[in-house]
Amino acid sequence: MECQQVTHIAATLDAGNTMGEGVRHQLMLTDAPPIGLAYLKVKDPYAGKKTISAVQREDGKAINNANVWLSKERNSDKIHFDYFLNLFDVDPSSYYVIDFGVQALTPHPPVIQYIGDKTTYEGGQVGFIVNASDPNGTIPQLTVNGLMQGAKFTAQGNGQAIFQWLPLVGQAGEYPLTIHATDGQLSAQQEVMIHVFREGDTDGDQLDDEWELNHFGDLSRDGAGDFDNDGYTDLEEFKQGTSPTEKALAPGIPQIIGPRPEEEITSLTPTLLIQNSRHGSEEAIHYRFEVFAEPQMTTLVAVADPVNEAVDTSSITIAESHLQEGQPLLDNHHYYWRVRAISSKGSSEWSTSSFFLNTQNDPPSAIHINEPAHLSVVANLQPTLKVTNSVDPDQDNLTYSFRVYEETDRTFENPIHQVSGLSPGKEGQTAWQIPVKLIENQVYFWIATVTDEHGEIAL
Repeated sequence: MECQQVTHIAATLDAGNTMGEGVRHQLMLTDAPPIGLAYLKVKDPYAGKKTISAVQREDGKAINNANVWLSKERNSDKIHFDYFLNLFDVDPSSYYVIDFGVQALTPHPPVIQYIGDKTTYEGGQVGFIVNASDPNGTIPQLTVNGLMQGAKFTAQGNGQAIFQWLPLVGQAGEYPLTIHATDGQLSAQQEVMIHVFREGDTDGDQLDDEWELNHFGDLSRDGAGDFDNDGYTDLEEFKQGTSPTEKALAPGIPQIIGPRPEEEITSLTPTLLIQNSRHGSEEAIHYRFEVFAEPQMTTLVAVADPVNEAVDTSSITIAESHLQEGQPLLDNHHYYWRVRAISSKGSSEWSTSSFFLNTQNDPPSAIHINEPAHLSVVANLQPTLKVTNSVDPDQDNLTYSFRVYEETDRTFENPIHQVSGLSPGKEGQTAWQIPVKLIENQVYFWIATVTDEHGEIAL
């Protein structure tokens, strides 16, 4: 978490001009306005008896109500209170116009001074003071929800409370706290998140402090940068156990984008696409693509080298010029390809994939009737019809249909029993038993078909 410095600035409040029931004051900075976050605190001339109704910058912009508040602190005599006007701004102006109104008689909830999220680490400590005030002059009672083990929240009884915690090893994580202030009638709350980093990583950048000190000499690195400019962030080098100050000797392995393993390709000139290798920005990289006819990658079909690196991704479309002699790309064939990055310092390991080349849909192979055979006699009135499974050259999913006809239906238009959408059976054949009994001594015809996922049918 990034922290920014807040400059405490001095200012004076003029005597003010009466405007109706309110008073308008001008708050003047003592010195030239600083750049960035600034905070000022001056005495409240009305000792909490008037409210702030509006605050405006020199440039006419209104200050958010959450960034201006009234507070009180117990005097050194331990009896009376001192009252203050507080203002927080970014790039403050040289003066502010502040309107005070009459203290409202209607109840208003307490106001909790902004705290902000906190960070610490296992074995460290974290603490802060909670300040709350009430526009009606009562002293708010402060409580907290979500107090973690070992933490203390001590209310002082004067609108202040002190939070203290020393996280132990094993308590790394994020802890939400909800601080409540009540005047007995109305209440307010504020959320505070406590971030606890693990032991040995006091700045919470996921890098071991010892590792950072050994390699960089301090804890200024946040893990996101690439100190040695080799394409790997400091955090990646830490996780991989490599040096963040010495460039990798060889480029990283390129990542396959497509075709992914067994992806179906419809063109005889497929495009092979990769995510570029990880490497230093100043290194010249090219790629070598190879296509083989079998998984063992022994028969080289095509090669493209060198393929110059493009921005983010690189690719090559396999053309005739890349094919080896006597090795055309064939329809309905599997091919296996690989790619690696090459630089003057060495080569990466191979990244591999495969694809199935299918330029057009082909029908499944014809099915063979197993039983009952043509013109055979069966003794079962509910016979089981069986066919040998078909083979699809495109490797499409296949389904089977069976239809039974009476002898008189020579046009095969009105099946008396049928089924469709059957998945291929086991052991090379698909079967279906007719669900009802047929009539004794009758002749029946039956037809089986197979359909691929594109609707192509074969008998």
